Amino acid sequence: MQTLKTIRNAAILAIVAMSVTAPITQAASPDVAEVNVTFDARDFSTETGVSEIYRKLRLKANQACITNGRKALADKIAERNCAADLLTDLVLNTNNTELLRLHRAITG
Repeated sequence: MQTLKTIRNAAILAIVAMSVTAPITQAASPDVAEVNVTFDARDFSTETGVSEIYRKLRLKANQACITNGRKALADKIAERNCAADLLTDLVLNTNNTELLRLHRAITG
């Protein structure tokens, strides 16, 4: 699906400092969505803070990729893969070892 590839490529361009922003453009559609997560950079200094940042990133990735309603199994799988890939890209763009460690512990 071209849309999911576009979403993933947009996430690679996201830079994380105090916020995460990733534009999401859907192929063959003028619709543009944006993933934006704001957090306090000091949250990286505590385990609870890192968990909260991760929760926010995961929620936003799911919101960006997963839609409600009936759909084919292949579409459901593609949406879940999109969310997982977007989350990984956002985590990697933080360049934070604690957040990356948490992500690896959760995803395997």
